[in-house]
Amino acid sequence: MSDVYFAEAGATKSKDGLLNKLRLLAHESGVTGIVNKGDTVAVKTHMGDSGNTTHIHPAIIRRVVDMVKEAGGKPFVTDTTVLYGRRRFTELGYLEVASENGFNPESMGCPIVIADGMNGMDGMRVEGDWNVLKGVEVASAIHSADAMIVVSHPTGHARAGFGGALKNMAMGCVTKRGKIVQHSVLRPSFDESKCTLCGDCIDVCPSRAILLERETGNIDFDVDVCFGCEICVFSCKQKAWVSNVDMIPEFQIRVADSAAGVMAAFDPGKVSFVNIALNITWHCDCTDFSDRPVVPDIGLLASMDPLSIDQASSDLIVESPGVRGSMAERVDALNPGVDKLSRINHVDAEVQFKTAERLGMWQRRYNLLRI
Repeated sequence: MSDVYFAEAGATKSKDGLLNKLRLLAHESGVTGIVNKGDTVAVKTHMGDSGNTTHIHPAIIRRVVDMVKEAGGKPFVTDTTVLYGRRRFTELGYLEVASENGFNPESMGCPIVIADGMNGMDGMRVEGDWNVLKGVEVASAIHSADAMIVVSHPTGHARAGFGGALKNMAMGCVTKRGKIVQHSVLRPSFDESKCTLCGDCIDVCPSRAILLERETGNIDFDVDVCFGCEICVFSCKQKAWVSNVDMIPEFQIRVADSAAGVMAAFDPGKVSFVNIALNITWHCDCTDFSDRPVVPDIGLLASMDPLSIDQASSDLIVESPGVRGSMAERVDALNPGVDKLSRINHVDAEVQFKTAERLGMWQRRYNLLRI
C-alpha cells in the first residue's frame, strides 16, 4: 500500500493558497526529495493545446521549478510532440503553443524542452519484459535526465479511460514511434459506402495513410502506414471511418507497459508524481477546446507511486458530485459514487489500472494522507 498525500482545493487566507499547499505537499510526500544537488530534473507536464484553457496553470509548474532549484537541481519543463497533425506535431509548433499558453523560459525560470526533438523521433530504447511490450522508446531529453517530477492533470480520456500520471508518462515521455506502438492497435476501418469524397480525412491525416487514387477517384487507405491516431474518425462528418473500439483494452495495456518502460529509464526512487485535480474535464488537454469541468475542483495529490496517485484521483472524482450544466449532467452522472468519466467516454479505466498493478511495480491500494 502506497502513501498518497492530499491537499483540498479552496482557501480563505494566503497560507492556504494552492501554491503554498503545493510546497507543503511536496515536502511531506518527498516529491522533491528525489532531487540531489546538481541533478538535471525533467518537470514533465502537459502544456495544453492551442485553444485549451483548462490545462495546468503555469504558476503551478513554476512553483515546482522553484522547488527543484531550492533542492539544488537543474530543472527543465518538458513534454513531447503529438501524433495528430496540429501545431504540436513539431518541436517548433509546440514551443509556439506552449508560449501562447504561458509556458516559456521567462515565465518558468528554466528551459522549455520538447524532449523528442524537432520531428518527434529523438529517443533511446529501453528494453524490458512487460505485459505486451518488450521495449519502449523514451524521448532523449527525458532519458538523459537524472530525475523526473511528473505533474499531471487528471481528466477523462476517450481511449485510456483516465488520463493521469500513468498516461502522462506512457504517452508524454516517448517518441512518435513509442506513441505509434501504443496507438497502432486502434487503426480504424473504412466504410467506402458512406464516403462522399469530401477530402477532409486526407487533409488531417498526419501519416499520409489516406490518399485519393487518381485513376479510380476512390480513397486509398494504407493501414500499415496509419499511426492509429484516429483523427480521421473524429473529423469525418459522414462517419465513414470507424473506430476499432474492441482494441481499446489492448491500448490500455500498452499504456501501462509504456509507463513502466519510462520508469525503467531512471534509477529507483528518482521519479515522483503530482496530480493537479482542478478543472477536471471529460476530455484530455490535447483538445483544442475546453468544456465545463464535470466535478468541482478537488485539490492536489502527491506520491511516489503513479498507480496509487491515479487510483486516488479517480476515486475522488467518482466520490464528488457532478457539476450541473456539464457533460456529467448530460449523461445523468451527477450523483456522488457514479464513475462520471467512464460513463461519458464509454471507456472504463479499470483495464489500465489492473494492468499497471499486474506489473508488480506499483500499488492500487493506498493510504490517503490529508494535509
